[in-house]
Amino acid sequence: MRLRYGRSKKTIAMLCFSLLYAFVQPAEAVALNEMAEDAIDNGHAKGEISGPMTAKIQRATRSTAPIHAQIDVVKRFNQEGCARLEFVLTQDNVPTQDGKTIQFKSAFQMNLCRDGRAPLEAVDMANIPEQ
Repeated sequence: MRLRYGRSKKTIAMLCFSLLYAFVQPAEAVALNEMAEDAIDNGHAKGEISGPMTAKIQRATRSTAPIHAQIDVVKRFNQEGCARLEFVLTQDNVPTQDGKTIQFKSAFQMNLCRDGRAPLEAVDMANIPEQ
């Protein structure tokens, strides 16, 4: 299904993946960082995303509805403060080309430590080029 104004689900998903960039730029999505840390500590976190990334996603989806995140620990790593997290982002009232509205939902997983880095045991050293 294509969203209104020629935006495809793939385009919207790419914007959501840009949220991952927020972990390198904490000012972009502090609330998402805090939720990820809370999930690492407690196994689960959920809430509304705030910050500039919210506005970018809302422009792309053509919906002013809030964006909600649910983050769950999928796996814990031996390295302290590190886990594989599943992020589920949802937004209601996203218009479609046929004039209806739908709930947008995007799910992805990533390996993350509280300091924003990837856990060392999750890095496949065989895929890192030699210098």
